[in-house]
Amino acid sequence: ECERSIEKSMIFQDKGRWEKQLANHLGEEYTKVRTHGMSAVHIMVFAHRSLNKYIWDYKSSHVATGFANLVGNKGGVQVGFNFGKSSSFLFINAHLPAHVNKMKDRTQSLSRILRDSPLRKEKGADKGVHQEYKHVFFMGDLNARLTLSRKEIDEKIEAGNIQGCLEFDELLPLLNGPATPSTSSSAASTAPTTNSAASTSDGDNNEASPSPSPSPVPEA
Repeated sequence: ECERSIEKSMIFQDKGRWEKQLANHLGEEYTKVRTHGMSAVHIMVFAHRSLNKYIWDYKSSHVATGFANLVGNKGGVQVGFNFGKSSSFLFINAHLPAHVNKMKDRTQSLSRILRDSPLRKEKGADKGVHQEYKHVFFMGDLNARLTLSRKEIDEKIEAGNIQGCLEFDELLPLLNGPATPSTSSSAASTAPTTNSAASTSDGDNNEASPSPSPSPVPEA
């Protein structure tokens, strides 16, 4: 949602100014491999100049999972390429449905982003684009929650009990479930980032005070 709101980005999708700013920040030693945008969801992949000669068959696409699976306010953008003779990389930036009790919608969106990707070479029903690349980086606003009250979560974080939080993490079953076969997860070892919000009378989780998630990063 950089530069414009989601609503405005559905009409004005260009992120050229941000791409140029990042390129200037990285300097001449890095070159742009590929960028791709869908409304407010955007991805930029850069590589060191010394690696350019090994990158080939690079492509990008997107999968919309918003209203009627047509609107790009939700979904994922993807950049994939081969590297050298025997390796390949896939980068996915996704925005999944928000709000508590919407994990089923998030699961369906994630499955569709992987299953219906135009980058796929094999179109089998049980296959996902992540299974066609050796190294996969799936990132973004995944909106998963911890199924605990905000008070319980804060108490566990203050006590340094990250593992206790992970036991109630919505994202872990998603990463290890049928929607994402052939993946593994590295253990979380740092406290999650959280949103600051006004306290409620009962200290319980609500939309103004969302539950944080210390989910680990998925690795293919």
